[in-house]
Amino acid sequence: MKATDEKNAVPISLERGASAELPFYSVSTPKLVILSLTTFGIYELYWFYQNWKRIQQQSGSDIRPFWRAFFSPLFCHPLVVSVNSAAESLHLAGKLPATVIMAAYFGLLATHRLPDPWWMISMFSFLPLIPIQRRIQEIHEAIQPGRATAVGWSVRSVLATALGSVLLAFTTSGFFGPPTKALPAGEIPDAYVESLVEAGVLDPGEHVEYFYSNGLFSILEDGNLFTDRRVVSYETADGELSLAAAGYDEIRDIDVEYSEGFEPSTVTVSTQDGGEFVLLVSAEDGRDHEFVEQLQQHLPQAAAPASDAASEEAEL
Repeated sequence: MKATDEKNAVPISLERGASAELPFYSVSTPKLVILSLTTFGIYELYWFYQNWKRIQQQSGSDIRPFWRAFFSPLFCHPLVVSVNSAAESLHLAGKLPATVIMAAYFGLLATHRLPDPWWMISMFSFLPLIPIQRRIQEIHEAIQPGRATAVGWSVRSVLATALGSVLLAFTTSGFFGPPTKALPAGEIPDAYVESLVEAGVLDPGEHVEYFYSNGLFSILEDGNLFTDRRVVSYETADGELSLAAAGYDEIRDIDVEYSEGFEPSTVTVSTQDGGEFVLLVSAEDGRDHEFVEQLQQHLPQAAAPASDAASEEAEL
């Protein structure tokens, strides 16, 4: 392993003193964490690029910083080795575990392929970089004692943080709030059913067969569902719950307008007494079609979707 470390290390000529060149790119730990989160990991690539750029300038080697940053999981190990080499040349005690850090960084990045909501673990890929950054700060402190060597907050950094924070808020609201897609019976959490019974939306013992909430933070803000007994649409405004429901024998027909974009599809339920109400159903993963198909199985034969009936007439 030592031979591999020596091969991967990029030799850097280090000097001490106020005029000495700093070999790495140093930022404060809070800046690394905040910008990594608010840029969804893009800042980590920039951090790698700046470090390899400094190493290239110091060593005079022919490495390519852009590609080393682009393939950062592969070149994380050599970067740690170079940092260890620099620390050793300055007689600093301790050594970073290059293989462990590389494995942790690669593993966290790989979690982006996990299903919702576990892919969000990948947003913490900056964690293995913190020991590297702290070691870099120690190296810079040894070279220029008592001087601030970390790169501060620029206007671009502040703007990136502000804009990224807004996007991060929208992303995490989906993580902590209702799912963005409709849920069949097997995927509906028991806690959802308990909340709906407690709020008076469902009767005890009523079985939910498909459910979708268009709420941002809570399923009680908005809900669209059908059970083994009826179809239900509800929403909460100013703390007041309003509910529209119809048993299957009360439904005259339904009209479906499928979404062609990011907006939910709409299912208009018309009742025998001339009333109507609307269900919103997310089109994600085509579950709006599945929602309607399963709903149809409960309806009287005459209550076919109006959109389907129109299509049949056009074919004739």
